[in-house]
Amino acid sequence: GPTRSAAEGRAQNRKGPTRSAAEGRALNRKDRPRGHGWTRPDLPTPPSPQGTLARPRYRGRMTELTSHFTEVDGLRLHSLQGGEGEPVLLLHGWPTSSFLYRKVGAQLAASGRRVIALDLPGFGRSDKPLDASYSFRFFDRTLSGFLDALGIASTGLVVHDLGGPIGLHWMVHNPERVSRVALLNTLVYPRPSWAVVAFVVASYLPLLRGALVSPWGLRLAMRVGTETPQGSSDEVVAGVQAPFVDKAARKALLKAAHGLHPGGMKSIATLLPQTKIP
Repeated sequence: GPTRSAAEGRAQNRKGPTRSAAEGRALNRKDRPRGHGWTRPDLPTPPSPQGTLARPRYRGRMTELTSHFTEVDGLRLHSLQGGEGEPVLLLHGWPTSSFLYRKVGAQLAASGRRVIALDLPGFGRSDKPLDASYSFRFFDRTLSGFLDALGIASTGLVVHDLGGPIGLHWMVHNPERVSRVALLNTLVYPRPSWAVVAFVVASYLPLLRGALVSPWGLRLAMRVGTETPQGSSDEVVAGVQAPFVDKAARKALLKAAHGLHPGGMKSIATLLPQTKIP
């Protein structure tokens, strides 16, 4: 009797947990949402270290960014803003806008940051004056005036593409206003790559400059300039094309590509090593 009972018990122990674990794994696979946005419900998003721009450890948490308009020196500037905490100014490149940061900005805001993704003049939903110089000094005044209007004395700074030289030039001349900086695939030093040289040359050639800023050209730029096998989706391409539906907007986009003088790049290269900003 006892021998059979013990054997039966051992057999039952061997079968029971095995079935339960297998069923549990199957259930987890079945119930788990697909894609990279899954967040384990039992793991709260940990707070980021105070004073850093660390990204959330668990993806999927988002804080909605909303549109705001701010007037600076007679220009109406659009930005996406959201969240509370240490401010972070996000600057886009050519030919994008705050649309570029619609997802990562929402995650930064969820991590405990006050996110401000600005449409630079000439881009996005901001004004696109044809009589503006789009020079380094022009953007310096714009960034300082924009932050003054928001009551922000110091901010974290994230820059991408053309927003790199624009943001860095402003930063090295106003280091007290930047708490930390992040560089994303951008331009820093006066010797540009062959791709940048080719783009600038093309933007001056009569037969090519119109094509560069046309809907077709903007689609091509996003297809070629995106690090994915299939390029940017139709939705993303449409978001980039939307601000440049008329000829005046496309002329401003070209002018924004021509306004930054090489002397400003040399200034960045000289002053950046002296700037003690993490």
